[in-house]
Amino acid sequence: MYSYKLCLQRKAQKIALQRQQRGLLERRQFQITTAGGISRHRLLCVGDQRVAFKVKLKRRYFKYYKVKPAFGIIKPGDTRELVVYRRPGKVGGNYLSVRYIIAPSRYDPRKPFIRGSEIGETKFKIIIVDGRIRSHNDTSFGTTVTDKGQIWRRKPSVEEDMRMEEEIEEQDSEEAEVLLENPDNDDKRRHISEENDNSDKSSKADSSDSVESTRLSVQRSAETERSPSEEKLANNVKEYEHSPPKRKSIERIVQQKRPHSRRQSVVKAAEQELPHPKSERKRQLAKLKALEGFREEERVLPTKKSVERLLGKGRYRLKRNAARPVEEKRAQQDGPYDYLFSEGESGAERRDSPSPQETKVTKKIKRGTIIVTSDNNESSDKDGALYINGVHQRNLTEEEKRALDVFMDDYNNYTVQLEQYFRSSNGLSAQFPTRPPAPPFCSNVTGYYLDGCMVVGKTLFINNIYVREISEEEAKRLDEFGKQYKEYMKYIEQVNPQIGYNDDSAETSSTVSSVPTMAPVPPPEDPRICIAL
Repeated sequence: MYSYKLCLQRKAQKIALQRQQRGLLERRQFQITTAGGISRHRLLCVGDQRVAFKVKLKRRYFKYYKVKPAFGIIKPGDTRELVVYRRPGKVGGNYLSVRYIIAPSRYDPRKPFIRGSEIGETKFKIIIVDGRIRSHNDTSFGTTVTDKGQIWRRKPSVEEDMRMEEEIEEQDSEEAEVLLENPDNDDKRRHISEENDNSDKSSKADSSDSVESTRLSVQRSAETERSPSEEKLANNVKEYEHSPPKRKSIERIVQQKRPHSRRQSVVKAAEQELPHPKSERKRQLAKLKALEGFREEERVLPTKKSVERLLGKGRYRLKRNAARPVEEKRAQQDGPYDYLFSEGESGAERRDSPSPQETKVTKKIKRGTIIVTSDNNESSDKDGALYINGVHQRNLTEEEKRALDVFMDDYNNYTVQLEQYFRSSNGLSAQFPTRPPAPPFCSNVTGYYLDGCMVVGKTLFINNIYVREISEEEAKRLDEFGKQYKEYMKYIEQVNPQIGYNDDSAETSSTVSSVPTMAPVPPPEDPRICIAL
């Protein structure tokens, strides 16, 4: 007995949970006569949160149906009357769909549903009858909805909710008064429906008469506007099936009247077992080229990576020679492909020619960079500026500018010789060009990177921003650090020759020794400059 009561209690709790937050719709289906009518329904909110609902209907039925209210808010335990009005006329049945969500505070049902909301829905069918309406007492439950997943971040406001509900109720009441004027005048609705039926019948008869008259008029106009050849063709159609010669002549006349198209030419060629017109044209062009002495040569192209490895990335493009006579190709000695600049310039002009506003020289020194920018415009008053590791140091003097011009000329000649070395057929036997020395103002500059700081000369920088000048004691510690660093690098060069690569020269001068000749050298000590900020 106890287990039976417990089972009933659990079943009742399950039913209560299923009915939580459901829109209750009474009379799931209803009937309306063809003369029009009104149907009322009641929506009930079951649960502990209010519900916002909207009524949906197919657009093509908007002129036959009106639903008030089309949207609204129902509080827990309250009901809302839904009025459906149908105009007279013979229109098929339809479904009304009522959708709803949990309405948080300050939500306006005149706006779209909240993103991420659970949308419940219930439908009921509209049945159109000609005679008397039968009574139906049908009740249906909608699906359960919760506020889970709603994206709503507005603060609650009871005053704004009350004001919004009053506005919606006033708007619905005004529209309902206009809608429900004389709702019980059945005679008037019947008279309107009869008039609509008579008008439909008369319009159908008129439309059928008009269609027949237009068909006859078109036929008469076509008969009067026929040309002599068309009349002759129409007279010969009767004898088409009984006389094959006449049928062939008629087909010939019809083909002559049709406009020429590419599809017809292709079909005709296929029927006569001829080659395709386009392929025949290609074959004729190939014969003409062979007669004139042209020939296509297919050779293996060098890869893009190999060209970039020899001549520099982004500086050259590979171009196939155009079709030339066979005699010219046999006389050519440099091969069937040319390496051309993308803008038709020489190597010195393409790579290292100074621009009209700025000239830049880059040189690596002790893991740093020295950049010189100079203005070549004669009317400009700005002098060349010296940058070390991206930091502006000073402007160049006239003597240093002349030294820079000499260096640029030597460097341009060096690049031309380097390109000729790589492009020559006997590049392995030719002598490798020597690189010109750096300008004098770039020879005695040393930069130190120490735990995020950079020291150039006697100036301390952090992130290329000037901080301060170092003291005499710090300068001594920095010089000692430089000496220790040189000794340590010499020891490393003996242990591992690959570390002793010098960026200032094009070749490495390191000796491989199995056993180091020097005693182990400890790493240099930190000069402690960045700590004392």
